[in-house]
Amino acid sequence: MNMTTETNTEKAARFFQALSSPKRVRIVEALQDGEKCVSKMNELLQYAQPNLSQHLTVLRQAGILKCEKKGNLRCYCLTDASTIEIVLRLVKNFCEDDS
Repeated sequence: MNMTTETNTEKAARFFQALSSPKRVRIVEALQDGEKCVSKMNELLQYAQPNLSQHLTVLRQAGILKCEKKGNLRCYCLTDASTIEIVLRLVKNFCEDDS
């Protein structure tokens, strides 16, 4: 096996590591209803621009988001919205308090 090839286990770990921040989960949730440009996400989430950009980069590098330039704007969407929605729903169900 090529040492630079990432295994599925490593990809899964990177995916969950990217979602380890509540801010990044909120970004993903904000994108569940479709593509948004950075300015719209800033308006919705009220994160400082540099902080939002850092989180978007982590999510993009993990393969959760993809970015498209539209003129001067950078717009983001989920790479696989249905899969990510299922994963988030399963994890949130797992975390619910049974008491």
